[in-house]
Amino acid sequence: MSEYSSDISHDKASICSEQEIKEVEKTQAKRKLYKMVFSDPCAYLGIITSVIGGSTSILNYLILGFILNVLREYSLGTNKNPMHKIGILLAILAGISVVTGICKGLSAMFWFSSSSHISTKIRNEVFSNIMKYDTTFFDKHGIGELLTILGEDATIIKNAFGPQKGSQFEEGGEFMIGTILIFIYNWKLGLITLALLPVMFLVILPFNSVMVKQNDNRFDNTAKSMTIAEEAITSIRTVRSFNREEEEIKRYNDKTETAGYFAACGSNYTTLMQVIISTSTWTTAIGEMYYGATLVDNSEGSRFKSGQLFSCFAYITYGAFNLILCIGNINTEQKAINAAARIFKLISYVPSVNFDGGSTYEPFVGEIKFENVSFKYPTRSVMVLKNVSFEVKPGQSIALVGHSGSGKSTCVQLIQRYYDTTEGRILIDGHDIKDLDPHWLHRKMALVSQEPVLFRGTIKKNVLYGVEKDKAEEEIWSALDVANAKKFVLKFEKQLEEIVGDRGSTLSGGQKQRIAIARAVIKDPTILICDEATSALDSESEKKVQNALDKVLEKRTGIVIAHRLSAIKNADVIYCFDAGEIKEQGNHQSLLEKKGIYYNLVNRQLQSKEETNENQE
Repeated sequence: MSEYSSDISHDKASICSEQEIKEVEKTQAKRKLYKMVFSDPCAYLGIITSVIGGSTSILNYLILGFILNVLREYSLGTNKNPMHKIGILLAILAGISVVTGICKGLSAMFWFSSSSHISTKIRNEVFSNIMKYDTTFFDKHGIGELLTILGEDATIIKNAFGPQKGSQFEEGGEFMIGTILIFIYNWKLGLITLALLPVMFLVILPFNSVMVKQNDNRFDNTAKSMTIAEEAITSIRTVRSFNREEEEIKRYNDKTETAGYFAACGSNYTTLMQVIISTSTWTTAIGEMYYGATLVDNSEGSRFKSGQLFSCFAYITYGAFNLILCIGNINTEQKAINAAARIFKLISYVPSVNFDGGSTYEPFVGEIKFENVSFKYPTRSVMVLKNVSFEVKPGQSIALVGHSGSGKSTCVQLIQRYYDTTEGRILIDGHDIKDLDPHWLHRKMALVSQEPVLFRGTIKKNVLYGVEKDKAEEEIWSALDVANAKKFVLKFEKQLEEIVGDRGSTLSGGQKQRIAIARAVIKDPTILICDEATSALDSESEKKVQNALDKVLEKRTGIVIAHRLSAIKNADVIYCFDAGEIKEQGNHQSLLEKKGIYYNLVNRQLQSKEETNENQE
């Protein structure tokens, strides 16, 4: 690890909630964030150029003050040739402006480069960690929330430590140099200027605390709205089929409107703070101007003439308002620290299943053995598997059957090591699955599920997904042929280069399933898992897909989960699950003779099929 939908989704733990953020020490988040920022040399160059740019820009008012003195002398007749001095002063002013412009330009460039590097590093690290987390993590956290952290939090940090951070140093430099010059003119005027600082801090810091809290609430609701949007969009066909568009819109709007409310509250506090600070600044400036007027001495050799009074007024108004911006950026920085706290909390998650490391061995023959396995999901308290034991010999095909929720699919998830067992152990070729490298193990397996996931792209890209070595086009066609998919792919205009939509939306259910089977075939797995691979298909598509699966299962260790008789009757061993336990086992014929659970399941299916045929007639 680095150092550095539905109402159901709302029940998931939230990284974004205020309570969760409090659990992360913000001082540690701040320390880690600054360590990341200042690991880039551009940040140091940005500080130097920002301070120089801010310090030189305030000197413009110093030169303008001298020019006013020269013009006053000319108006009084004490200086008959003012243009010589004015020319020199304007040349100095031009030089200062050039230096200021160059420094501010470089500052923006350095800070932009630094912030872009930071946000890219954060996004890459967050995504890299998410991809390595176990299934438990995704059971607990909504996808929309993770996308919000990946996108918005990284942007918040980028904005806080981009050119805006450079402006903070510029504004601080301007106020500092302006205050020093005022002290040089008159120390009493300098004290009046410094009296403004406590007022600013007493107003800004409490307001800042409230605004950060409002922003946290806004972020929390934005993350929830993202989860709702992600679920609704990815499940748009289901939403539409149940006429739930308006309900989903309402749920989304409720969260965005709540987020908007908190954003407006934060904006109102910002406006009120600016009014108070602006009033305080102008009151101080007027008081300083009044007192300064009593100190003006336009005699020869005086250090405080009318021009210097103008300069002082410019210093305090310009410098103070820049200081307001500088201190106001504390709010932006605090948002970044909170964003960093969420990010560091996310990447500090310790998976219960470690996907890095583990042993490998050869030859891999595909023997699977469950020894007294019990399991409950980390987000639930009920045991879904209870003392389950069974064995799959190399090259053997078994079927797991039972009612929904009986534990069949859980066995498959444990074999793929999405989770670790609560009790007991699983052996692969005699090796404890917990000791094996998960990445290596997944290369030896392939899964064909009830809802095959295809990615937006070409058929070729989808077939080759997960294949590490290049495959010749002939091998792709061979895999499609085994999967009974070659015929329909040949009918496409672009054939292998045909683009399928998001999640394969341009293909029928049977076509998607056969592409998924081809993807499994070309991987040449030792263990093939079929989880309800034909349950969502019509009878014609089912027959084609089942024929394809029968071909693929030859000479492989096969685990089939299915309700349909056609998918399981040829299995070497059938295990009947009920309430997380194996109640019966045997082949198709022997289980029918027992007239138990399996017998009843088959009879119900046959009766249902007969009723369907009668209705069709």
